[in-house]
Amino acid sequence: MTAPPPGPYQHLAEEFERRLRTLQEAGEFVDPRVAQVERLKAKVAELKERLAQRDEAIAELTTFKELAVSRLATQYD
Repeated sequence: MTAPPPGPYQHLAEEFERRLRTLQEAGEFVDPRVAQVERLKAKVAELKERLAQRDEAIAELTTFKELAVSRLATQYD
C-alpha cells in the first residue's frame, strides 16, 4: 500500500487506515455491500409491516363507512 500524499488531514487518513487494519485483523470488518443488503432487508421488512398495518386500518375504516352509510340510509327510509 502506498502512502497518501501529505496534506492537512493526513492524521485522519492514518487513523482511518489504523482502525481499518485493526478491524480486519480482528475479523470484524464487514463488507459494505453485505451491510447495505442487510440494512435494506430490514427496511423492506419494516415497510411490509407498516403496509400490512395500513391495509388493516383501511379495511376497518371501509367496514365502518359501509355500516354508517347503511344506518343513515335506513334512518331516512
